[in-house]
Amino acid sequence: MPPLEDMLNAANPFVYQMTTSTGSEAIGTVIAVGALVGAFFATLSGYSSTARITWAWARDGGCE
Repeated sequence: MPPLEDMLNAANPFVYQMTTSTGSEAIGTVIAVGALVGAFFATLSGYSSTARITWAWARDGGCE
C-alpha cells in the first residue's frame, strides 16, 4: 500500500492504489475499472430486485 499522504493527494485514490500495487498504470486502471463496473451492476441488481419484491408484496396484499 502506498503512503497515506500520497493517496490523499491523488486525484483518484482507488486508481492510484491499484496502479502502485501492480506497478503498471494500464493494469491498475483496468483492475479499478473492472471493480467499478462490477459494483455498478451489483447495485443495479439490488435496485431492480427491491422494486420487484415491493411490487409483489403490494400485488399479493402483503402489507395488510
